[in-house]
Amino acid sequence: MSVKWYGARLQKMLDGAEDRILRKAAMQCVAHAKVNIVQNDQVDTGFMLNSGYMATEREDTYGQIRGDGDKAPKRTAGKHRAIAAFAANYAIYQEASRSFLYKALEQTAKDLPQIIKAERIND
Repeated sequence: MSVKWYGARLQKMLDGAEDRILRKAAMQCVAHAKVNIVQNDQVDTGFMLNSGYMATEREDTYGQIRGDGDKAPKRTAGKHRAIAAFAANYAIYQEASRSFLYKALEQTAKDLPQIIKAERIND
């Protein structure tokens, strides 16, 4: 009897699935945060609302931010990492005053089983 172990191939499949799951989770977190901003009545000019972005090792949506407000520098994510962030410089003060992003992270954590379940491991 012999066993063929395809460890490198399996790891590649799992790494790809992990990255796709993290990307989807970051996008979901930004979406939740935007809803929370509106529900918290934190919209004035709309810049903060529209400054939400996500980043992974290979992709980010920072360049899609529109508006004339002051933007914080783009954050980057390392391998097997994802970031959900808001570029409006004043977003941190709004977050401290009435959470929209941390709350979104908690909401996304509840969504994670569904995000994982929806992911298919591709060869």
